[in-house]
Amino acid sequence: MTMEPTPARAIERARKVAEEAFAGSTTDPNLKEARDKVKADLVETPKPAKLTRSLSYVLDDLVKVPGTQIRVGVDPVLSLVPWAGTAVGAVFGGAIVVDAVRMRAPLSVIARMGANSLLDWLLGMIPFAGAFFDAAFRANKKNLKLLNRAIENRELVRQASIRYWVGVAAMLALLLTVIIAIPVLLFMGLADLVATR
Repeated sequence: MTMEPTPARAIERARKVAEEAFAGSTTDPNLKEARDKVKADLVETPKPAKLTRSLSYVLDDLVKVPGTQIRVGVDPVLSLVPWAGTAVGAVFGGAIVVDAVRMRAPLSVIARMGANSLLDWLLGMIPFAGAFFDAAFRANKKNLKLLNRAIENRELVRQASIRYWVGVAAMLALLLTVIIAIPVLLFMGLADLVATR
């Protein structure tokens, strides 16, 4: 006499098989292989460094504005100090991009993170208005979300190759060129303006 399959029996059988597989007591080689692969994926999944998560929190979410749901970090306060404050914020925010390179995030993700940081730095240099932009834009939090999304999608995270590192170096060189060129051009313009008077 065979028992007729029902959804309840099928669910119970699946539950038992799953318990055996995760407990390691199964003898089925396919289940052992699948269990070992899942365990390896769980162990090998990289996470952003604690420093990266902490910096993002301190720069963008440190204090809640009383009576609102808005959170503000140190980055807008740093922007109130012309030039130097924005540069310090950019250096701290750059740690998130460095962590993305360390974890071999795709070049497209690193490029978006670099663009966010560059925009935050450029607009943060505007006296007083830059602080409001920093509070609203929250580049570091956006970059951390981009990094986490790239990590969750394991297909995007690939082994480093020569092309990957060349691409990272090119983006870094471009970013540094822009960061150095803008103040130099501004100072040259100011020097010409002073010299013509």
